[in-house]
Amino acid sequence: MSWSGLLCGLSTFLNHGLALASLPWATHPTATQNQMHHRGSLKYPPAKVGPSAGRQQLKGVVLSTFICKPKKPNSANRKCSHMQLSTGREDVCFIPREVHSLQEQHVMLVQGSCRQDLPGVKFTDVRSKYDCGHVQKK
Repeated sequence: MSWSGLLCGLSTFLNHGLALASLPWATHPTATQNQMHHRGSLKYPPAKVGPSAGRQQLKGVVLSTFICKPKKPNSANRKCSHMQLSTGREDVCFIPREVHSLQEQHVMLVQGSCRQDLPGVKFTDVRSKYDCGHVQKK
């Protein structure tokens, strides 16, 4: 069989529209001017914002302090606090290191970093800022 025979068969195949059914734009025609006018422009979903509302650090007020129990392989108790953030949101914050002197109504700076072994904790306290003191050396 020669090349001319293959090309002739291909051109008849395309002329009858058999190949157009497999193309995605052949089965879904574009919208008309009237359809685009009534439907309006494409609406994209809003960008997802993390728990810190797109900011790296937030200021907050301590509502209460408590001890959290971590998930399965870990066993040490973790110090946490309920916080009222500057965005108006109440959330749980992890207090790093061993000793802290935080009480109710103390002001803290938190950053959005979650703890993998503490479920529901999405913030970590920044030590040596506002009312949360430096880490004490032994």
